[in-house]
Amino acid sequence: MRAGFGMTKRLDRLLSLIRDASRARFLGSRSFSHELEAKHVQQVTQGGGFTAFGDDGTLTFEYRVPERVCFRGDSYLPLSVLLAIVDEVTSWASVGVDPARRPGVSIDLNAALAAGRVPPRAGDHLVFLARSRRMGRTLGFQTCEVRTGSGELVATARHTKLLDMGRAWGIAFGAGFDLTRGLLRAFGSVDRPLPTLSPTIGDLLRPEACEVEGEAGGVGRAMERHRVEGGMLNEVGLLFGGCQALLHERAAGLAADCAVGHGGLVLGAMSVTYLAAAKRGQSVEARATARAAWGGESTSGLVATSCLMAGSGKADKVVSEARMRFHHVAAAGARGSMR
Repeated sequence: MRAGFGMTKRLDRLLSLIRDASRARFLGSRSFSHELEAKHVQQVTQGGGFTAFGDDGTLTFEYRVPERVCFRGDSYLPLSVLLAIVDEVTSWASVGVDPARRPGVSIDLNAALAAGRVPPRAGDHLVFLARSRRMGRTLGFQTCEVRTGSGELVATARHTKLLDMGRAWGIAFGAGFDLTRGLLRAFGSVDRPLPTLSPTIGDLLRPEACEVEGEAGGVGRAMERHRVEGGMLNEVGLLFGGCQALLHERAAGLAADCAVGHGGLVLGAMSVTYLAAAKRGQSVEARATARAAWGGESTSGLVATSCLMAGSGKADKVVSEARMRFHHVAAAGARGSMR
């Protein structure tokens, strides 16, 4: 009974913090997490959202996969979208156990499907179990398991964050949090409706330019250029880390299909390293290279790398880098397209 009461109180405190954040004037009202329908307020109407916060710090988020975030054709949920939801859930798991409530910024995100699994499909019920494994003054390390509603393992993920927010943040959101919350509720809070979403994620991420070419020896190269818009951002106005992962997967998927000359490939593992920020209005290019791990018609795996660049000319900077492994799934048919 006590444990259950403690879990309920812990979850209630976190949900109160999430509600306050959603009403803050200085934070954006539309984010990439909204576009994925990965906010608590969006999933709670389907019996999901954040449903438990255990004594061991494990935060549970239940998610019903919407059709509009999947690849068209075969209705797969992209692994990069799974990674974006992991970003959202592990960040709140960290904030929920941190005395200073530091959101931090991502340094590295990685995820891999469980052996023998194909990606989730539209309509699937997924359970994210996120936990902060270690938290220091500068860095935080989180893990996440993704399971089906019946408990079968779908994927595992890890998230490393830079948590140093400065001394002023530590005072305002640590020991002085009650005062800070009172002031924000009195002077910095506003009621806002849920934002209007894009028809599909593909509609949100229509590229300005796209180039694909193949080389001898089972090598494919691809580039997609995008303009950073509102639905691609996080709440503080920067290109969301999970959106960057999806841009990497899109370009790498084109390169991988070109490398083998056919579709039928799904992304089985992905790791993204974050190096710089990109803002609204900037042009970003995802440049990917894929190489067949085994040659010929029997190709069943590829490795790919992708670099996301922002700016133009001499001002180009690397925003993030990704490493991916694709697998051939014979029973899945064509991988489909979000383009």
